[in-house]
Parts: sequence; C-alpha cells; structure tokens
Amino acid sequence: MAAAKPSDFTSPGSNAESPGPMEQLQSSPPLSRIGLNTNKAGMEGLDKTKIDQIIIQASKGSKYYENELQKERKVKEKIDTMLKELKQLSPSAIETSVAASDNDIEAIELRRDLNHIIVHVDMDAFYAAVEMRDDPSLLNVPMAVGGQSMLSTSNYLARRYGVRAAMPGFIAKKLCPQLVIVKSHFSKYQEVSQTVREILSNYDPLFSSVGLDEAYLDITEYVTELMRGKEEQVPVEGEDRVTQSFGDSSVENTESLKHSLVHQTDTKLIQIDPESSQETDTKLLQIDDPESYSTDMKSQHGITGNVPRR
Repeated sequence: MAAAKPSDFTSPGSNAESPGPMEQLQSSPPLSRIGLNTNKAGMEGLDKTKIDQIIIQASKGSKYYENELQKERKVKEKIDTMLKELKQLSPSAIETSVAASDNDIEAIELRRDLNHIIVHVDMDAFYAAVEMRDDPSLLNVPMAVGGQSMLSTSNYLARRYGVRAAMPGFIAKKLCPQLVIVKSHFSKYQEVSQTVREILSNYDPLFSSVGLDEAYLDITEYVTELMRGKEEQVPVEGEDRVTQSFGDSSVENTESLKHSLVHQTDTKLIQIDPESSQETDTKLLQIDDPESYSTDMKSQHGITGNVPRR
C-alpha cells in the first residue's frame, strides 16, 4: 500500500454553511459517534467526510464498533426521552424557564469578580512530545502513543492524516499506514509533569491540576500588569523541551479558557478580555460549534438547540 500524504486528507474548502445542530442530529448516519472529531489543534482543514468513510470501513465488525454501537443506542434512547419531554412543554413554560435562567445569570453577574487573572496551561501533545524528546527519530514522522486498541495522543504530523487521541490504533493505521505507534511510558510522563508543576508553582503555589498535562493558575498576585507571554513560555520548554499553550483571563469559568485553546498549536498564548468574556462565561457556548462538545453532548444538546433565548 502506498504511503498516504497529509494532502490526501485536506479539504479543498467550501463556502457552504455547516448544518445546524438539529440538521446534524436528524441526518447523521448510524454510528456517527465514531466519526472524526476535529476539535483538536493541528486538525484544521481536514476532509472529514473522506476520513470518516475510512474510519467506518475499518471499524465494521470489530469489538470497538459493536461497543460504540451499544453506546449509540443508549444515547438515542435518552434523546427520545428528552424529545418527548420537550414536546410536552408549552411556549409559556419555555418562556418562563428562559426568564428564570436570565434572572440567574443577572444574579451571577452581580457576584462576578473580574480582579483575578486565571491561566489555563495545556501541554501540547504531551505524551507524544515526551517520546519525541527521548527519541529524535520520531521528530519528523507521524507518530502516536498507545496501542492497537486505543491511542492516548498523536503528534501534529499524524493529526494531518486524521489520527488523534481516543482512536483505536488499527484504525489510525488505515488512515496513515506509515504511522509509528509507541507504547506508553507513564513513569516518564509523571516525571515531566512533576517538573512542570514545580515551575508552575512559582507563579501560583495553589494551582489546580487536571491530569498530567493541564493546570489552572491564579497569577493575580504575581502579575502587576498584562502577563508577559515570553517570560511564561521559556521555562517549561527550556527545561524539558515540551511545549504548551496558555490562555489567560479574569473570567471565573475556567472552561471558557479551555475552549479558547482548543485550536491553538505549539507555544501559544491567548488573552480573553474581561469585558468581552462576560457573555461567554454566563451562557452556554453556542451549539453551532458542535466540535466544542463530546459526541454524546452534541447529540443531546442538538435536540434543544432551537429553544429560543431572549
């Protein structure tokens, strides 16, 4: 089999509008949950339709396929129940609920404290970055960490073929036959993570960690003016040669920061303005960006995506 090229999976682009959440839910093919989720840095512009066809063809008949099929059935049952409940709601009941939600939002706004600077740190392709650090031969080839049953992460070269975390290795190999899959070495990842945490503690001793590769910091006391990106970026990459992305804001909802970093690659820093972030923080992220949600969340939010907001 000839080696695939990244350009084989790049979409030529289109000016057509993407279908809304309701249309996606109603027209989605069976087992749509196994389709490619491009909500990952380095996967912009891929031909999702072509990649999905390869994924479905490679999956059929496997235990993975049957397991995902069972999950899809359970989600559909839940959706059916939610649809029945939605149909029973009168317009006045919906308006009452919307008004109550708006009142709650206004109350939250009154309690909002915009005097803190919160930073979300996300290590880029963390497991893959550690493996490439220790084996330079992996630097210029598409590679992933994990096994035939499931991948933990992939480097940016592999992502151009549609290979990403939470994808079985045998499917990834269909997308990219030349993919190098490396076994996980958790002790190494824990060691690097500890080094990173020691660095982060210099900026916020009470920072909150999320797994080995993410953290939230309150650097209010450390920063007297706007955070200086270069000073934040150099220590981590200089010590362990792994890169990271930063998002900073005074927002209370740390999920807003996480979503703002979804498509950022390499050593990036983005800032969310306190004033412009208020609408984002107190209301759900727009459902018209379905890749912001997990497969199950997209399906379940999709059925209520047309409930009007005032």
